[in-house]
Amino acid sequence: MSTLIKTDLKQRIKNPLTWFIIFILCLMSMLNIIEMKNKRLNRPFQGHDIYLWGSGQTYDWVQFMDEMEREAYPEAYLAHYLYTIIPEEFVKASEENNIKELMRTMTFYNLIRAKGGYVTNDPIMDTVFYNKTIDMWNDVSGGIAYEDVNFYPFGDVFSEGKYEPLLIAKYYYKLYKNDFEPIYENDINNITYLYDYFFNIVPKFIVIISIIFIYNTINKEKNRGSLKLVLTQSISRRKYYISKWTSGVIYVIFIFVFPAIIISLILGLLNGFAPIDYSTIYLKNSMKSFKSIPNYFDSVKSTWGNYPRLARTFSYFSPSYKVMANQAYPHERMEIIPFYKYLLIVLLLTILFIGFAVALIQLISAIINHEIISFVAATGVFIIGTLISAPFKYEKHLNLSPFTMENASRIVIGTYNITALTSILILLSSTILLLIVGGIYFRKKEI
Repeated sequence: MSTLIKTDLKQRIKNPLTWFIIFILCLMSMLNIIEMKNKRLNRPFQGHDIYLWGSGQTYDWVQFMDEMEREAYPEAYLAHYLYTIIPEEFVKASEENNIKELMRTMTFYNLIRAKGGYVTNDPIMDTVFYNKTIDMWNDVSGGIAYEDVNFYPFGDVFSEGKYEPLLIAKYYYKLYKNDFEPIYENDINNITYLYDYFFNIVPKFIVIISIIFIYNTINKEKNRGSLKLVLTQSISRRKYYISKWTSGVIYVIFIFVFPAIIISLILGLLNGFAPIDYSTIYLKNSMKSFKSIPNYFDSVKSTWGNYPRLARTFSYFSPSYKVMANQAYPHERMEIIPFYKYLLIVLLLTILFIGFAVALIQLISAIINHEIISFVAATGVFIIGTLISAPFKYEKHLNLSPFTMENASRIVIGTYNITALTSILILLSSTILLLIVGGIYFRKKEI
């Protein structure tokens, strides 16, 4: 069986079409890199992204409080004062290129914003927020006590988007603790490329490339007569069928992974290797929970200034889910994970989807002897399956269709109404079922 797999892989890799498709994927990658470069040249800030939080312009929130209010509510006065003065500090840190101080002040500023949304003089929420953030607070507050900062009684000024500043605070805190310099989505390095490759390129090509290389995996050998010759050897039909699926999966994985490795290495050598444990946004407990969150991300079309509401690891905005007043805020289950863990989950889900796609296409190839009809049938099945399943990826629907799981990155960040754990179970069970059905059919098929 292993010999059959190796032989099949050697023949496939020698196929000129293999390297043509790899060239196309590399070309698409280079076009994306050029687009990233153009965005970098035109992005609305220089150095680091302090534009949103101040860019040298702060608002004197303290002026809205009279002298009696300042004396009666010193915590609120300090909160508003910090909210006014800290942007000046991280503008100064940015000008001095003091990355460590910049990350500290950005973290503290967003912690204050988050506290303004969470606490609002509610002792229960105060305890919840305290437990979540006290370690961060003590690290970045510069000695300012947690209990000395409170916006009450001047309103829960950030209540609508309270999860966003907390998520941003966690993001900058990870950078602060690891001495990482911020990376933006239009920076060009090994990890921004890998993120974009699996977010944008792989999902667009994963089905069609699987069809191109698998649609004739069995019927071609049957029509040539080589299948009968192979089956007269010692190998059983079951082992033959499984070995063809195994080699097909390995082959398609190779086609997608090879360009990713080559180009990320080239970018790393040219521009320096970015840290693989860089902070990445993902859906918390996606590998442990079956409970997904509603996908409102695709409903968000609005922008704020020059800042599109995009779901990206390296963006200045966090992923957007809940739509309120034409703006979107992240869900409370969004968390921070090292990039390499994020990438491993994405790779796992991508491999599992390839396994499902190959199993389905190979079954069609076993049933339909005519190669062109087999190609059309496989394409039609995926088009119909995708069209029927697509609505389940949006709003509050329950998404359990394997046809919707082509974009592993979107699953990991929670924008496809499904968790990674659920996706793994569905893809595995679907693949096993297809292999069982295919194996049973192939054993009875007239060769």
